[in-house]
Amino acid sequence: MGSLKDELAKKLNVPVDQQSSLDAKKFAREAAKERAAAEHAAVASRYPGAEVLSLAQARELLAKVDPTTANEEIDGVFDPETFTLPSVQRVKEAMVVDEFRLPPSGSNLVVEGSLTVNGVLKQDFRAGGLLVLGDLVADHIVTTGEIACTGAMTVQGVLYGNCTNYGTNVWGRTRAKVVMSAKEHLFSFWGGQDVDVLIDVYGDTPNLDGRNYDGKTMGEILISDVGDGYDEDVVFRLLKERGTILRST
Repeated sequence: MGSLKDELAKKLNVPVDQQSSLDAKKFAREAAKERAAAEHAAVASRYPGAEVLSLAQARELLAKVDPTTANEEIDGVFDPETFTLPSVQRVKEAMVVDEFRLPPSGSNLVVEGSLTVNGVLKQDFRAGGLLVLGDLVADHIVTTGEIACTGAMTVQGVLYGNCTNYGTNVWGRTRAKVVMSAKEHLFSFWGGQDVDVLIDVYGDTPNLDGRNYDGKTMGEILISDVGDGYDEDVVFRLLKERGTILRST
């Protein structure tokens, strides 16, 4: 029997003498990614109490996130690579902040403890992803990106998502007064949900139980300033100014 390297080359139908070349190319690609991540982290805004991780360190941390407890009845996917490039920052302990914003083109953020936001958590368009390895508590959440929480998520008011390409994954139980999905934002509540008002602007987004407006029109539920429901900045402003988007609370 040949070496492991030889056996792998046979399985891949690659001549052994080409293996060193392939290994070198793979190493070069990973080194280029690490350099790009380091360059991005050097100019990206630093989150409160955060440290910069290399991609290798981030992948080691992400390998501990186990989605195997997911509910088979829920549609969704968790891809750890989403939380690597362009760069990664980590907060090693529980994080308590007032209004918290993840800016456009920012780093991904991994919070190893729980995250409590005494105000609105806003994830801007093209912001980095947010991974919380504990519970996530906020007054309101407005997201246009990727959020994952391995613990429970508790939103005192509105959980609003507006992104087709990214979703919100929660492995613990999700509690919120209002959950609103625009542009088919996918909420995957693997641990179940306790939601008072569920609004699906698109009308046929997976996991939302067909409870579109609970039989009412969107205009009967939401204040008129929300408009068609597709402008996350309008929703954010209303939550800041009024603390709700509902006609009555």
